[in-house]
Amino acid sequence: MHIKEVGSLVRERRREVRLTQAQLASQTGISRATIAGLEAGSLAEIGFVKLQRICESVGLEMRAVQAHQGRPTLDELMALNRQEYEQSHAKKSRFRS
Repeated sequence: MHIKEVGSLVRERRREVRLTQAQLASQTGISRATIAGLEAGSLAEIGFVKLQRICESVGLEMRAVQAHQGRPTLDELMALNRQEYEQSHAKKSRFRS
């Protein structure tokens, strides 16, 4: 995920929890200018610890996951589609009973 996407998520979540940038800055000990830059996508770099404090303060969780190694195969897409269909169909069947 690109830093601009993270900044957008932080901004959306901050607004959902009804915090101003100044309040978030006060909670995290990070300048309001840094938070504004992150949210605007104009911040070129932010340290991991700072980003973690910001995310935790607005209720976001940071995770490291293995990146995809290229595009999924047709078989993988079909299996995923089949699995989602079966799960959806199972839910509908429960409501009809």
